[in-house]
Amino acid sequence: MAIADALVAALPGPRGAFAAAIAVGDRSNIDAGDAEALRAANLAHLLAISGLHMGLLTGLVFALMRLALAALPGGLASVSAKKVAAVAALAAGLGYLLLSDATVATQRAFVMVAVAFTAVLLDRPAITLRGLALAAAVILALRPVSLMDAGFQTSFAATAALVAGYEEVRRRRQAIWAEAERGQRSRRDRLMRTAALYLAALVFTSVVAGVATAPYAAYHFNRVAPYGLPANLAAVPVMGLVIAPAGIAAAVLAPLGLEGPALWLMGEGIAWVLTVAHATAALHGAVRPVPVAPEPVLALVTLGGLWLFLWRGRFRLAGLAGVAAALALWVGAPQRPEVLIALGARLVGVLGSKGRVLDHDRAQSFVAETWLRRDGAAAAQADAAARPCLTRGKGWSSVVLANGWRLEVVHGRRVARKRTASLCRPRTLLVMRHGAAHAGPYRPYLYLGKSRLDSLGAVAVHAEPEGLRLVPSRDPARQRLWSGAAE
Repeated sequence: MAIADALVAALPGPRGAFAAAIAVGDRSNIDAGDAEALRAANLAHLLAISGLHMGLLTGLVFALMRLALAALPGGLASVSAKKVAAVAALAAGLGYLLLSDATVATQRAFVMVAVAFTAVLLDRPAITLRGLALAAAVILALRPVSLMDAGFQTSFAATAALVAGYEEVRRRRQAIWAEAERGQRSRRDRLMRTAALYLAALVFTSVVAGVATAPYAAYHFNRVAPYGLPANLAAVPVMGLVIAPAGIAAAVLAPLGLEGPALWLMGEGIAWVLTVAHATAALHGAVRPVPVAPEPVLALVTLGGLWLFLWRGRFRLAGLAGVAAALALWVGAPQRPEVLIALGARLVGVLGSKGRVLDHDRAQSFVAETWLRRDGAAAAQADAAARPCLTRGKGWSSVVLANGWRLEVVHGRRVARKRTASLCRPRTLLVMRHGAAHAGPYRPYLYLGKSRLDSLGAVAVHAEPEGLRLVPSRDPARQRLWSGAAE
């Protein structure tokens, strides 16, 4: 926290908040507008201390240490500079892990770089699919629930795609490299070729990682960022060439009180990243909501991707069939439940012609945001509550569902007895937040009172031709031994 406070003091405003986030994992000073712009531009991954940051830090330390050892007199010829640099990089990564409070994402990143540098110490290839599998096994052994984390899935999807992609590039490199060497005539040609290779690698990395992580991001967050690729192409090089080196230089110079110029340069790089984020977020259609996917979609995408990455030869393309099947299943997914009832009926949402309509715009904002997001809608809670669909009165609301059933919601504490009794009729779903229904000439066909709502939890209601199908969140049929006794 002392380091975070010092960075915020040295770089006031958004620059210092960003610097504290990427240096020690303190995101408490990040402005909500900046955070949303970074998400809309698909640059929010720059804030989390994960694979990119750990890779930049350890990679720079590794390279600088090798350069420093190469510059020493020949007395160290018997020492493997590569292995010494690997140990130094591991130590730097461990320090970064502890400095950032060892969050789950940072732990995962450290395990991956530790596997890579251990391979260097053992004279094995540092980045391979076997090494990636070992890193995944270690992480899952330490924290099995990581398998269901969006961060675990996206980071390993991106890394697997990149390792497989660069293995294919490496396989074809000899011919390409020989051809490039034949065309090389001067220093200018070498510089141009290096710049072209860097640009090509940047585009390749961004495209492959973006395509690999897009299904997981859409599945978990119900949104896609169409302009994420150009935003990453504009921001990530600055992260690698300016922000990370300047941050490392500031850390080295801080004990001497000379960190000022390095922090200034770091702040200029951060300002560029934030400018790219806000400019991208301001574009029309920068964020496109997508509806929730059926459960098999994630499994099909994962199995298809693994087949594509792990197989050899042309038969590996068969993995695309699994990915295509997942996308087809997603596009053809059935419509969302027509009625959603929150815990205790504190909020009710009905799917109308213009989207989900909420029975009020007070409180329950997290529930409302989740419903609207999973519907594939970007409306605010107040806008969803203002949509036409429900007939509202003092303490009640009503709507006729698609199959002819009527939904009656009584949410007021003081609703006339006569009004309640008149709702007890066939083909009616009566939902009461308080009190109990008073029997009229008919018993309600379906009645959800306070005690019943408490036992069922949140409820999804599907309007089907033969009637209503209720899917409660507390389904006794899905109880587990560790879930407690079914109510």
